[in-house]
Order: sequence, then C-alpha cells, then structure tokens
Amino acid sequence: MKFKLTSKLLIPLASLVILGLGISITIAYISARNGLGKAVTEELMQVSASSESKVSQWLSRNEIAIDTWARMDAVVNSLGDSDAEKSRAAASLRMKQYIDKYKIFSGMRLTNDQGLVIASS
Repeated sequence: MKFKLTSKLLIPLASLVILGLGISITIAYISARNGLGKAVTEELMQVSASSESKVSQWLSRNEIAIDTWARMDAVVNSLGDSDAEKSRAAASLRMKQYIDKYKIFSGMRLTNDQGLVIASS
C-alpha cells in the first residue's frame, strides 16, 4: 500500500500540533495554578490584616469603656461599705441604661474580689 505525500505529511504534522497543544495547555495550567495560589494567599493576608485591625479597635473601645466604668462613682461606691444597697441599685440601673442605649454588650456584671456579683444589668 502506497502512501501519498499528503498522507506522509499529515501524521507527523498532526502529531506535532497535538504535542504543541499539550505543552501549551500544560504550561497554561501550571501558570494559572501558581497565579491563583498567589492571589489567594494575598487575599487571605489582606483579610487577616483587616480582621486584626477590627479586633484591635474593638478591644481598644472596650478597654476605654471598662476604664470609664471603673471610675464611675456608682461603681466605686457599690464596692464600698457606705450605703452599699443603694449604690448597687444605682450601678445596676446605670448598667441597664447603658446596655439599652448602646447595645454594645449583652449584659454587664460588677463583681467583688471574691467573684460575687455586686451589680448587674
């Protein structure tokens, strides 16, 4: 069986085209995989930095709130012995008003050094 010139050229040429496409697809796949991995890593780093910033701000605000509450007369007096029941009631009322107004915390408790609750929202 004799092959014509076109048949003799067709098989090697088709093989070269298929091999070239295979190499191109492999290179494109590896490049896309590496690029996607890098993009995902960068995105995660940005999300992590943003979350860290938000948590840091939240902690800072709460630290200020706690410091402010620690200096309030109603809180300081409720820990003392002078007219403790009235002071505790006043501190509890202030805590409830604060929670109702700002809705930052779900509840507030003031405890003594033994862990007993003195005032509560």
